[in-house]
Amino acid sequence: MTRQPTRRSASGWRARLGLWGGTLAALLGVVLAVVGVIGFASASRDNASSDRAQAGRHTLNVEQRQIDDARSSVLRTANQLAMDVQSVNRAAGDVESTLNGVVVAFNQAVDLADAGNLDGARAAFGTQADPIAGLDAKSMQAQATLADAQQRLAELQAKQGAS
Repeated sequence: MTRQPTRRSASGWRARLGLWGGTLAALLGVVLAVVGVIGFASASRDNASSDRAQAGRHTLNVEQRQIDDARSSVLRTANQLAMDVQSVNRAAGDVESTLNGVVVAFNQAVDLADAGNLDGARAAFGTQADPIAGLDAKSMQAQATLADAQQRLAELQAKQGAS
């Protein structure tokens, strides 16, 4: 018996090609699904990292605003303290000027008394009541200004200690 080569039909070959093509398409679908799941998981991690970074930036911005506010407050207080020190210097200058005027008048009264002019000396001493009252008022004003400056200094020290 001789075997004759069998001829394959085109429809069988196409059927097998269709089977392989379908299997290959299914395998490609599975691979694409796995890649999609991995991509989705990676995107979720990226979103979580982005959310953490955004929360960190927000926290840093809040802290920076607080630092800026504290710095501005310290600078304002320091500037006010500088103005208070200038006021203390002016008040001290006023006290010194008034005191010098009183001392000059008393020296003149003493000179009159030394020269034997007791009536003139009494009159010169008697006119010093108003300048002495003015000296007292300027001295109290200088003390109040100094107290304000000391209070401002205490505020500044407290702010620097808090920062």
